[in-house]
Amino acid sequence: MRQAQIDSQGGKVGNICRVLRENLYAEIEKENVVVSVYNLSDRRMMDVTAIPGVETYQRFPTLRPIQQYATSLILNTSENFIGISPTGTGKTIAFLLGTFLKLVENAPKVIGKTKKQYLVKPRLVIIAPTRTLRNQIYGECLKLREDLGLFSTNFGIFQLRDDAVATSREEITGGTRCDVLVTMASTLRGVLKQEKDRWINLSELQFLVVDEADSFFGSEYHVDFSTGEILQEYDEPESAFAYLVRIAGSARVLFFSATFSAADLQYLAKVYVDRDFKVLEIQNSLKRFVQVIAGSDSLQKTCRDIIRGLPVCRIVIFVGGNKIAEMLQSHLKFMKSQVLRTDSKQVEETLDDFVKGKFNILITVPIVFGRGVHVDRIQLVINYGVSSLVPRQTVMAKDKYYARYKHQIGRTGRGLETGVALTLLESDQDLLEEVKDACLEILSQEGQAANIENLSENQDLALGKDLYFDFPTLFT
Repeated sequence: MRQAQIDSQGGKVGNICRVLRENLYAEIEKENVVVSVYNLSDRRMMDVTAIPGVETYQRFPTLRPIQQYATSLILNTSENFIGISPTGTGKTIAFLLGTFLKLVENAPKVIGKTKKQYLVKPRLVIIAPTRTLRNQIYGECLKLREDLGLFSTNFGIFQLRDDAVATSREEITGGTRCDVLVTMASTLRGVLKQEKDRWINLSELQFLVVDEADSFFGSEYHVDFSTGEILQEYDEPESAFAYLVRIAGSARVLFFSATFSAADLQYLAKVYVDRDFKVLEIQNSLKRFVQVIAGSDSLQKTCRDIIRGLPVCRIVIFVGGNKIAEMLQSHLKFMKSQVLRTDSKQVEETLDDFVKGKFNILITVPIVFGRGVHVDRIQLVINYGVSSLVPRQTVMAKDKYYARYKHQIGRTGRGLETGVALTLLESDQDLLEEVKDACLEILSQEGQAANIENLSENQDLALGKDLYFDFPTLFT
């Protein structure tokens, strides 16, 4: 079915295709940024002078707002802080640039090639929640080292891989000092808790950075969402995240994410009183993507027809599981698509092929290609079915539904690019009842939940720049 045929059909699919085509390559608007820096404990505001750019940093001589203020806080204060900024605004460079410059400023007397090191003492540890994000951060570290000209000082950057700990150990202890270690929380805790042959020591640690930090502790408390009050903490063994923060000692702790909720911040203020966190919050009114929510009795057919009605572009489709991904791919016949599975050993190779344009449709589950992962020029993100947003048989706090949605649609419209986010939901009343409140919460958080139930099938509602199509079974 060609684009003209889809348009001539009218109805919901034709309307959606029209809206998507109009917005796939929209021009970016001017940023309107509000910056707040305050104490976590009492919300008292503080003044911070932004750093507009760093001359020696060639890739971005002019920094984005979160990068300007985070770099300033790292270089000019001794504060622990929480960095909050929308998806795609450059948070990775925000915590890398300042910490790298600070490590160079405070370089140890002995640096570079030494005898084989059997006890590794990193000065900066970066924690990521997933392998994909860990690999990406490690790659950014290598690029930044080159940009800053740190090869001459043998500035050591290593990755501790959970799937290759022995190999990682050989690389890390090979003779170059380990200044920066990128890993996952559980992997590092496993090494540090070894009673015999412990080969990593944090006695020289200056910074512990946790990217996508709210993904680590969001399940550690129950919250009354009407008041924001923490009702009960889980009585479980200490998490890897909590363990690392506890043993970080006098090192500065930096948390970054786009989706810290009020409950998350309240939890941090209560649990980490001794850290005296500051909060750096960037609010950006820039419309980087248009959001479309639609319902369908046949998700596979609707998804296929919408993609056929669009020009060829880079698309990411989030699904609820590997089997759903394979079924959808089989339905997208004659289209260049690949499935990125949770158990795939070729994740890096598949992502590299996607970046190189060998195929243009990536079908994946959120845990592999969700939080923090960046690929340039993704024009369209599709949330395919309720299970792509809300895992079945999983208990999540309401604000975590919203966080998951925001992180998934945030794979498009990154930096100063624009894009479109389409959410397709099935007309299955039994399934929808389980997540109706969560879906409505998503819309109300976006300020877009007015009078949707009054729309007829062929109408669309424009609120600002966000378009929603009627889904009566969801909103009645």
